Amino acid sequence: MPPLITENRLAYKDIEKAEAIADSLQLQFKNNDLAPPPTDYIVDRRIEILNSKPAKNDINPCSPAEVAEAIGKLKNKKSPGKDGITNVMIKNLPIRIILRITFIINCIFKFSYFPKSWKTAVVVPIYKQGKNAQIPDSYRPISLLSSLSKLAETVILHRLEAETENKLIPFQFGFRKGLSTTEQLIRMTEHIREGFINRASTAAVFIDIAKAFDKMHKLEIPRQLILLIQSYLKGRNFTVRVEKELSTLRNTEAGVVQGSRLGPHCFNIFINDICQMPETQLVLFADDTAIMCTGPNGALNVENLNRHLAELIGYFGQPRQQAMCPVSLQLIQFGLFILVSIWQSLVS
Repeated sequence: MPPLITENRLAYKDIEKAEAIADSLQLQFKNNDLAPPPTDYIVDRRIEILNSKPAKNDINPCSPAEVAEAIGKLKNKKSPGKDGITNVMIKNLPIRIILRITFIINCIFKFSYFPKSWKTAVVVPIYKQGKNAQIPDSYRPISLLSSLSKLAETVILHRLEAETENKLIPFQFGFRKGLSTTEQLIRMTEHIREGFINRASTAAVFIDIAKAFDKMHKLEIPRQLILLIQSYLKGRNFTVRVEKELSTLRNTEAGVVQGSRLGPHCFNIFINDICQMPETQLVLFADDTAIMCTGPNGALNVENLNRHLAELIGYFGQPRQQAMCPVSLQLIQFGLFILVSIWQSLVS
């Protein structure tokens, strides 16, 4: 890694580079204070009511067999988190330790509390090809989490999926069992092909979303599970590693937990109420979003897309969504004889 340009000077040493990248990431993970005071009050009041209700353990406990099965599915080559415990180490644990891990996970369920020591991510910066290598923003953060944390997340995720899977919108294919990017692409291709057969064109807008957050209040998820996810998301931090040097710990105030098992599903829940319109089709794979419209009149297709886009801009403009706004759009029109591409625009 070359010397990095910071506001005050060049960062030459590995520890200086780690701190420079940590400074950059901390700004990205900062909470967005765009919500007006009435919204803040409503959110705070709902959390207060939720926390004031008497505790009720409505999460099914896990068994040693379930934990052992999750351990068996761990990938050997995954890098460990800050504690240095690898998946291979976990796979070689004796049964008495698996029983202790089962006990710990059931305590997590009982008290709706996620251990603080499992909330620290070690971030390894990976250079983005084509970017200025001396700018801290030119490095993609790869988060390494505790292997034990991800094991517990797997068990928690089974329960969260059981409560939410049949409540998620059907055109969300991201991080769901039996659904993949390939199937979503086939769905899009078939839609376009059917348009060709009927001598109709398809207009599609592909939306690049800048950031992501997390929500659960409308899906009737058990209170104890909501409180556990709240504990899981709260108080997270990270340290950046460059070679053998680690930056100081930084707080993660916002954003889906990268590299986690629960983060993607939390995002699916968060975006589950995205606005829909009868004239268009939504295509989602986690935060990759597209809107499609097929019909004989290309101008009308674009008009329908514009109406849906206006609704989406309003949706992303809601206080809880304002940290996650589209930064660019791509319009592609698929027709029998032409492929019109590519219009890009920054959304202010």
